[in-house]
Amino acid sequence: MTAQELLQELGNVLGIKPQCGEAGTCRIFFDDDAVDFEAVDETFFLIAEVGSVPAGNREAVYARLLTANLFGAQTGGATLGLNEDKGIVVLHRALPLPSDYAPFEVALERFVKSLRYWKEWFALAASAPAAPSNEGAFVPGQGMMRV
Repeated sequence: MTAQELLQELGNVLGIKPQCGEAGTCRIFFDDDAVDFEAVDETFFLIAEVGSVPAGNREAVYARLLTANLFGAQTGGATLGLNEDKGIVVLHRALPLPSDYAPFEVALERFVKSLRYWKEWFALAASAPAAPSNEGAFVPGQGMMRV
């Protein structure tokens, strides 16, 4: 499927008509969570802003992000990164264009679930004197096998 076909099918599922900009980038809201979709060649990129790095305890926050990124185990296969120009953390995932819609929907659901987890984590980090740990919390991909 092409990126346009995937977005049209997603629009059908959500009951909306996705509007893409001139550059081909589309933004779709899942409740209050904005996800940008961008296609480049045979790759479909999912991009979302997670939040600002809290002024205090930055080192602990960055350490937590690095730990989460390891093998994509705590990010649902996505990557957390810092957009230094904007001073925000971004969740990003590159997907090869699938041949049908179902695997795309699964990957998108996982991405949005991970986005919501990390937005909540950042909200807690911003209001806490120290960055919150992940102890006892759901972590996307937590069920992965450890060797």
